[in-house]
Amino acid sequence: MSKLNHPLKVIFFDAAETLFKTRGSVGELYLNAARKHGSTATKREIDDAFFKVFKKEPPPVISSTVSSNERVTLEKAWWYSVVKSVFTEVGMIPSFEDYFQEVYAIFKGSQGWELFPETFEVLTEIKKRGYRTGMITNFDTRVYDVNRALGIDGLIDSLTLSTEAGAPKPDPKIFKKALEHHRIEPAKALHVGDSMSDDVRGAQNAGLQAVLIDRHRLYKQESDYVRIESLTELLEIL
Repeated sequence: MSKLNHPLKVIFFDAAETLFKTRGSVGELYLNAARKHGSTATKREIDDAFFKVFKKEPPPVISSTVSSNERVTLEKAWWYSVVKSVFTEVGMIPSFEDYFQEVYAIFKGSQGWELFPETFEVLTEIKKRGYRTGMITNFDTRVYDVNRALGIDGLIDSLTLSTEAGAPKPDPKIFKKALEHHRIEPAKALHVGDSMSDDVRGAQNAGLQAVLIDRHRLYKQESDYVRIESLTELLEIL
């Protein structure tokens, strides 16, 4: 395991698939709600369609100057398009409007998300050691509710969202926005995430140190970033 350069002052984290994960597969969550609305699609069909659609859709770019209400409206419209495309692929639900409202709400709290087993303990220990913490994510503003529902909102000092910063990862602008909040230079900040492009390369291009959390062992260790398989390993190298 590689080491980090010190001293570090702030540790940033990605959100989904880094600190928390979906409570079951996306297909399962979509399907549980869809069955009540007459869908006959299978979990596998929904999973396949979702990842096909999601992969093609770039994160929404929303101006940082729009109002909070308008931002939520734009975020929801982006997700409406994604979910509608999924069910266009697997069979449209007759009451799609009602279905979308229901499934959108599921991903606003603990119905749709759960912490990785070590997350709370690791965040608590990091705070005890005197580090400041932050979240840099392409998640939308529902992440505020998710963090509260999962009980980690008090362990995160700052949230930098792509839909509020006006730029999604891996754009250096979102990382610079997070750094500005803490008034810290990039070399004294670390970003931890599960995406090689968005989290590791995005952070490095903005001057931050990077840790890849590779829970499924998809990557080999390279010399210019640290690779871990659990957040617990992060405590060993700080």
